[in-house]
Amino acid sequence: MEIALLRHGKPTVTENGKLSAIEYTGYMRQYDDAGIDLAHQPPKEVAQLAENSPVILCSDLPRSIESAKDLIEQS
Repeated sequence: MEIALLRHGKPTVTENGKLSAIEYTGYMRQYDDAGIDLAHQPPKEVAQLAENSPVILCSDLPRSIESAKDLIEQS
């Protein structure tokens, strides 16, 4: 058995540089709610790995779900 851990795709949230603690809390909410930037596709090797995987698991964050769906569609 092989287990592969992959990071989700790049989120569609703008990086703002330095933030206060309060601003950071809002930024993290935006980051967690963001989808993936479709301009940054996963490498072909990752799609091949997904194609050969009997199970794909992901978190309930929108970008994680989008990343998993994208991998499944590519495979």
